[in-house]
Amino acid sequence: MVKGATGREAQGLLVGLVAFNVVPHALDAPPWILAVSAVFLVWKALHLSRGIPVPSRTFSNFLAGFSVLGVVAQYGTVIGQEAATALLLLLGSLKVLDSTKYRDSMLVIFISFFLLMTHLLASQSLPSTAFMAVDVFLITTLMFHLHKRDRRGSARSFRPVIRILGFAGPMMAFFFFAFPRFTLGLSPPAAGPGARTGFSDDLSPGDISRLVANDVPAFRATFRDGAPGKRPHPEDMYWRGAVLERSQGLKWAHDPSSKPRPPERTTARGPIAYEILLEPGYQKVLFTFEAARTVEFDDPGLQALVREGPGHVFSLVNEADGRLLYGATSALPAAGTPPSDAEFSSWLAPPPSAGRRVLALAARLSHGAKSEAEKSERLLAWFARENFRYTRTPPALRSNSLEDFLFETRQGFCEHYAGAYASMMRLMGAPARVVIGFQGGKLNEFGSYFLVRGLDAHAWAEVYRRDLRRWWRVDPTNAVAPLRTLLGGGFDSSEAGGMAARLGWLSRGLARTGMAWDAATTAWSGFLLRYDFDYQMQLLGQIGVSGASRLVFVLWLIFGAALFASALYGFLRWQSKREEPLLKAWRSFCRRLERAGIGRALNEGPTAFAERALSGHGQEQARTLALEFSAVRYGLGLEGRRGEREHRLLRALRRYRVPR
Repeated sequence: MVKGATGREAQGLLVGLVAFNVVPHALDAPPWILAVSAVFLVWKALHLSRGIPVPSRTFSNFLAGFSVLGVVAQYGTVIGQEAATALLLLLGSLKVLDSTKYRDSMLVIFISFFLLMTHLLASQSLPSTAFMAVDVFLITTLMFHLHKRDRRGSARSFRPVIRILGFAGPMMAFFFFAFPRFTLGLSPPAAGPGARTGFSDDLSPGDISRLVANDVPAFRATFRDGAPGKRPHPEDMYWRGAVLERSQGLKWAHDPSSKPRPPERTTARGPIAYEILLEPGYQKVLFTFEAARTVEFDDPGLQALVREGPGHVFSLVNEADGRLLYGATSALPAAGTPPSDAEFSSWLAPPPSAGRRVLALAARLSHGAKSEAEKSERLLAWFARENFRYTRTPPALRSNSLEDFLFETRQGFCEHYAGAYASMMRLMGAPARVVIGFQGGKLNEFGSYFLVRGLDAHAWAEVYRRDLRRWWRVDPTNAVAPLRTLLGGGFDSSEAGGMAARLGWLSRGLARTGMAWDAATTAWSGFLLRYDFDYQMQLLGQIGVSGASRLVFVLWLIFGAALFASALYGFLRWQSKREEPLLKAWRSFCRRLERAGIGRALNEGPTAFAERALSGHGQEQARTLALEFSAVRYGLGLEGRRGEREHRLLRALRRYRVPR
């Protein structure tokens, strides 16, 4: 193997390889890092195609130092997943710009492997797995050709790589299934500054509408008792994220002084067990079905971070990176313990600045009402008859947003109605609060789970009813847009609905294909998150290997590893005995000459054989082939042409016939 300069074709392939590995990081890396990496790659491409000079070694070192300082300025460190990935993107693309020798090219190859690994640390989805398979094949192929100096463009050049990966694939699968994921009970790392959904523990007009605009999956909910009739209907699915108890009119915020109440006695309906696969980007929030009692992680490190807040909402102390898989149990409460005077007073605290018209309306609606339920019915009936309109794009509100909304604009989204309703209930003397989260979900028949999207983001209210001694859910949006809870967050998308109706069967087919793909990716992600030793033992039990202890399983692994090592040893011995095609064709060529009376001594090389025995009349073609064989097999300086010459020589040796 000659470790000289790398050919222009190979350098172009390196540019394409690094660009291919930059693509998965396009949504996570800061824009300036992607821009600088693209400049380096385009610069190298223009150098190869147009001859534009590349920077000198001194200037390259300056660019490397600038890249390190830029990463430190962005992240404050070069240690950690995000910072290290950004540094690899910059230095990898810069190394492509500076690579001219074999050593540089191999370094770029290894950087490409590391870029792939950093992507897999952030995502283990099915598309990421498919990308990994393609990327490993491309990186290994280019590394093989750099090592062999083979520049053939035919499909035959991929055969060695296919054989290598074909043998390594079962080995990787074996070790993946044999050694499952395990945890040490340590706290997971906090997530870095990645994409955020906009979900937070406060509420202002426009917050939910901005979240709805980001119509991507939020989480998937699988009810463990999936029989129809035993799981709630989509219109009854209220997924709690945060409870807000501090009123400021239409704006509501979390009260840090509030504490979780003692658990209430549950009714006969329950418990309802389900599992949530939560997408990243929701900070610390763990969404649960209403009246959740428990949240359970298989990972003890994550379980130690779970905290319950007031109103049966759960969260993590620190935000964990990546997808989360957790189980939960909900049970509707019956009568609970009466609240203390301090709790009741906090639930009745009115908004600090309510206008005169708002106060007059509250007094008029509450006059003569004897219960919280009656006050709520009067307020909802007023919303229904006063020509309020549900819209995602309401007009802007002035300083006194509550009075402006109730008497002027009368147009709003769910957060307007939830905030206004709860504030009005407090002014009417009824304890109330706001809950934000998601409502509804679309059943995926392929995976038997409910897909909850950003489109399903919602806000509603709860009123404390003293006759029931518990919180009672009220969704004021139903008073003006009852189809919202019945049909989901996309009920008012008339444009999309009209397009779907025009496309007909094609639209339905695409929708079913999308659901099938989502079910496949969800099953893969769920398997990766579940696959620990206990889940492995469950799988073994399903195939009849039940009751296996850890010791027995370890012995089985040792036996499997020994068997695999034996197979590997046998394959390598067989591979070492295989004859190279060119050498095999040369020996067949020599045997044909020997049968014609032109023999080659055992200690005679191709050049000596050509000069001694093949220089006579009539053997000029054989002499040329022998000299070419010597040059191709033993000659130097053929890095850019060796593959093509070897291919032509192989065909000529196979077709040669001794003249008579």
